[in-house]
Amino acid sequence: MKTIMIVVEDSLSLNFYNDALMIEEYQTISALNAQDTLKKLRIYRPDLMIVNMAASGIQEEFFLSLKRLSPNLPVILISGKAVENQPEMQGYSQIYRVLATPVRQEDLLNCVYQVLLETANLNMEQREFAGCYIESMIEIGGSGVVYKGKRGNLSVAIKILPPIALQEQHQIVRFQREAKIMPQLKHPNIIEILQVGYEESMPYIVMSYFQGETVQKILNRENYLSWEEAIEITIQIAQGMSVPHRLGIVHRDIKPSNILYNRTQKSIKIIDFGIAREINDDQTVTGRNQIVGTPDYMSPEQCQNQILDGTSDIYSLGITLYQMITGDLPFSKKNSVRTMMAHLHEPFAWPSCSVQKIPRSLQNVVEKMLEKKKQNRYSDMESLKNELQTLLSNLKQSGASF
Repeated sequence: MKTIMIVVEDSLSLNFYNDALMIEEYQTISALNAQDTLKKLRIYRPDLMIVNMAASGIQEEFFLSLKRLSPNLPVILISGKAVENQPEMQGYSQIYRVLATPVRQEDLLNCVYQVLLETANLNMEQREFAGCYIESMIEIGGSGVVYKGKRGNLSVAIKILPPIALQEQHQIVRFQREAKIMPQLKHPNIIEILQVGYEESMPYIVMSYFQGETVQKILNRENYLSWEEAIEITIQIAQGMSVPHRLGIVHRDIKPSNILYNRTQKSIKIIDFGIAREINDDQTVTGRNQIVGTPDYMSPEQCQNQILDGTSDIYSLGITLYQMITGDLPFSKKNSVRTMMAHLHEPFAWPSCSVQKIPRSLQNVVEKMLEKKKQNRYSDMESLKNELQTLLSNLKQSGASF
């Protein structure tokens, strides 16, 4: 049973909301004003909040406090004026809908149903799900919400899709593809899948938990990595990707946000095989004639929606390595079409003002990874890994500064 907190002062409005929500057997909690709401949120964990803007204290400060206290709690506003005329309401991702007064019962129930559907995989902390105890949210992404949890004594990560995702065919196919492919991929540098299923109408994947953060988050914070650290990360990615490539599987979305990195242990995990593709499978996640991937990291042949092999992932890894050592992207433009055209036609170049001195031998490797013609790149991840290991060893022996 879903619990809804209603923030309203006058008893007539409260009775209206209560009577309407009881029709669908929602449980309700009432709060009189902003102060009362924040006090009760320290006790209760509602699934949704309905806030009448006429209640005392419902101003910008209230929403800031709400974000700190319950950052994932979805909100429906009931307002006597358009929200665009209330600048203090702009920018709050927790506000999912705004209903104008007077509210019709049918509109209210439909709105509540839709918001609960959209946010069903949020606000899951401190509860049991799929045989796991969910502890905290790790991140929200386009392919679902990822939580940290426990399965017995084992730490796990649980990726959950909301029921509304089942209304989008490409989301279903992406989930099914990841669920099919990931259990085949056993390697220390690929995240391990423990269980796949459905619960409460939500698809989920239970994975082994890896203590780390994405390389993208590190780049957002630090801009670039030392070339030694970047080489070590790239070697591990190449090691991991050798497994799917031997099985005829292309990732198609190698990029910093799909690489988890533990700096203390100097280890990585490749994640998100949701748009991976078997080389002999001519179907894409979104349809045969649609291009999938992230334009900044796509190979020229991926930009043209051609049949891909492992050399496409080598190109994407080359973009990733370039970004790690320069803090920049070589072909990023104002829009996706221009970016893809740059991959196809623009010559490769190093930044005129480099953030660090990059050894010529490493530049040669990156340039070979980013060859426009796939036959001019490394033939496979194993060859790339061996080249990088030899390069790193030689640089260390020569006393190159890191």
